[in-house]
Amino acid sequence: MALTRFANVAVVVAVVAVVAAAGVDAIRGHERRPPPALRPAAAALAAAHVTGTLYLVDSACRLRALRLPSLLAAPAPRARACSVAVAPGRLSSTSWSLWRPGARLVAFCRHGRVLVRAESGPTLPFIVGCAPSWSPTGALTLVRHGSVVQFVPHGRAEVVLPARGIREVAWVGSRLAVLERDRLAVLDGGRPIVDRRFEEPVSRLKTSPRGTWLSVGSGRRVLVFDDRLRLRRSLIARAVAWPPDERELAVATAESIRIERSGRVVARIPIAARDLAWRS
Repeated sequence: MALTRFANVAVVVAVVAVVAAAGVDAIRGHERRPPPALRPAAAALAAAHVTGTLYLVDSACRLRALRLPSLLAAPAPRARACSVAVAPGRLSSTSWSLWRPGARLVAFCRHGRVLVRAESGPTLPFIVGCAPSWSPTGALTLVRHGSVVQFVPHGRAEVVLPARGIREVAWVGSRLAVLERDRLAVLDGGRPIVDRRFEEPVSRLKTSPRGTWLSVGSGRRVLVFDDRLRLRRSLIARAVAWPPDERELAVATAESIRIERSGRVVARIPIAARDLAWRS
């Protein structure tokens, strides 16, 4: 009798183990493929050998990340903001000791203060300011009362540009680009080497990883300039982003994210986005 009861229990345990294993395999199999709506875009991206991680802010102002070319979900810091600055590289073992090496940091503005967050761990509130931007070396800059303030990992805050009516800042290689009320300027040592004025209000200053391109938003359009601030493209879009090698361009609209290479559309990802960043 006891032997029969033991055998029955063994059978139940074995069945449960088989079912659990099948469930895990099913989940894993599902994770290997994106949702059906994204599969045509994933196939086109794979055929074009497009790689990296695309960070996007969706219509609800939530940060998401997609691996390229698969379009499978990737870990992303929890950030509720309609514009997010994504650090260019992952943390080394010697920087920003609040988070583990290998983490990806993002910075965003909330209630007039810049917050920094990784995929896990604490949220770091910085001093009052907004318009965060990361330098190529991982320093964080922000605008506070019209001045540009910089934070270096394990360093102290430093005012790198005193109050001059600056609204936004971004890095063009080792130089700063600043957006004032009606002027965009690229600075070297605090002095403008090239600038451009606008008749219409502009905002949402972005730069490409190697400093080849700059963009600003003007109404329903995104204006793309070269590093001499010559207008190269005018796009009906919400945001643009470049991968680290700048071979492609991602264009976010209210309907989709368009991936271009040399002016040719490679794929259309059917996801609406408010902001974009493209990292390795």
